[in-house]
Amino acid sequence: NSNEYKDVHLLGLWVGMGGEILSADKPVLSSDDLKGLKAYSLPGVTAEMLKQSGATVVSAPAVKSYEIISSGTVDVFASLNALTLRCLNQLNTLKHATMIPGTQAPVFSLFMNKKVWNKIDAKDQAIITELAHKKFSELAGAYDVGMRESRKRLAASGSSVP
Repeated sequence: NSNEYKDVHLLGLWVGMGGEILSADKPVLSSDDLKGLKAYSLPGVTAEMLKQSGATVVSAPAVKSYEIISSGTVDVFASLNALTLRCLNQLNTLKHATMIPGTQAPVFSLFMNKKVWNKIDAKDQAIITELAHKKFSELAGAYDVGMRESRKRLAASGSSVP
């Protein structure tokens, strides 16, 4: 949406690594492999993609994902990546990961109300901008390292990771 940030002053924008379908029993190598499976996904485009591929989709907010995955309710997980599953202590439930670039990716933005921003002195705006850029780049770097490490752990555990 080209007007997404029209009422705010954008201080930082970052897109994380994306596109994984993770599974416990068998790898997902094509959309045909999703037919008849139960799949977890955040609501939205990925959930719709899974439905159109023939999966039965359990779509819920991320805060419900641990309960859904750990209970064995679903066969595959999308919208969650290896780092998220490592944080949820769920990497041990996975045997297969299929990377699908472009299907999903977390997007984070940091912004302020434009009216408030415009009331701040230019010197202070420069300081805020510099601090925001620094902190956002540190967080993005930590995420990148965490994702790479989680994918290595997944592969080292015997899981198939293309």
